[in-house]
Amino acid sequence: MQKQVFACVMMLGVAVAITGCKEESQVDVQQPEAVMTAEMAVADVSEGAEAAAPEIVVTVNGETLSRVDVDRQMQQVLGSPQFASLPPEQAAMVMQQVQGQIVSQFIDQTLLRGAADAADVVVTDEAVEEYIEELRTYFAGGDSLEARMAMQGITLEDLRRDIVADMKIRSLLDQMTESIAAADEEQVRAFYDENREMFSVPELVSASHILIQVEGEADEAEREAAKAKMVEIREKLLAGEATFDEAAQEHSSCPSSERGGDLGQFARGQMVPAFEEAAFTQPIGVVGEVVETDFGYHLILVSERQEAAEQDFADVKDDIAEQLVMGEKQEMVQQYLERLREEANIQYTE
Repeated sequence: MQKQVFACVMMLGVAVAITGCKEESQVDVQQPEAVMTAEMAVADVSEGAEAAAPEIVVTVNGETLSRVDVDRQMQQVLGSPQFASLPPEQAAMVMQQVQGQIVSQFIDQTLLRGAADAADVVVTDEAVEEYIEELRTYFAGGDSLEARMAMQGITLEDLRRDIVADMKIRSLLDQMTESIAAADEEQVRAFYDENREMFSVPELVSASHILIQVEGEADEAEREAAKAKMVEIREKLLAGEATFDEAAQEHSSCPSSERGGDLGQFARGQMVPAFEEAAFTQPIGVVGEVVETDFGYHLILVSERQEAAEQDFADVKDDIAEQLVMGEKQEMVQQYLERLREEANIQYTE
């Protein structure tokens, strides 16, 4: 099987992305841009040769998706702070949904690539080189593009080939949907009035945390030892003996430790109750008291809090107009994908 550089097809906002929250083959109407990030582009490269006769999950017109490929992409989800904060039963459900998305995405990407080849879509060398230069710029602050590619076992020729395939699909879908007209003011206003709740921005908080994990079967002595360790870490932070970033990298059990415990920005309902309550109530810039959850013990540092608000029509009308057009384009592309699936030879092994 060819190495797959791109983890998802994002053409004209048609994001067959790994979100774990959508039905198979459903496109993401919230993605207005036809650009995937450089990090996604390089992170999903195959790590060396697969073992002989790998287990095959699905075959699409002769092209295969192996269990190795699926597991590698799943690891990207498992390493996210959002996944790490989920209760075990919810995490298992999300994993199943994400696996379905990975398979569905592979099918759609394979079919679109074949359709673009059949349509003789042309991509210039200049366009490919320009994209590669954008990738180099993205990695300028850390490892070079070449260093990242070497780590993932991909050559420049592999990268060029997959960029060409991606650009061909974009061009194909551009041509297919170019006849869709822009939304007028009346349509935009009607959408705003009928969907006011969509333009209410919830209260948001940006926070970092340190987690001392405690297994569910741990006894009282183990729990007390973990809590005592967290209390000791907090005292050192308050005394200025270490920064929160340093302490998270040294002590935290969460994958976010690599980022100094940074969980990014989140709204209510995304974290477990005790963690959420602390994050949304404790003072900004102050290391809070030790918080106990089903995962163990946490220290939380809130860096920013954004109050809930409603966006005015004038502030969002351009975005609405773009979304309305994008929705029509995605519907057209979705119908096209359904036709391609009906005509394709798709064989599931599992």
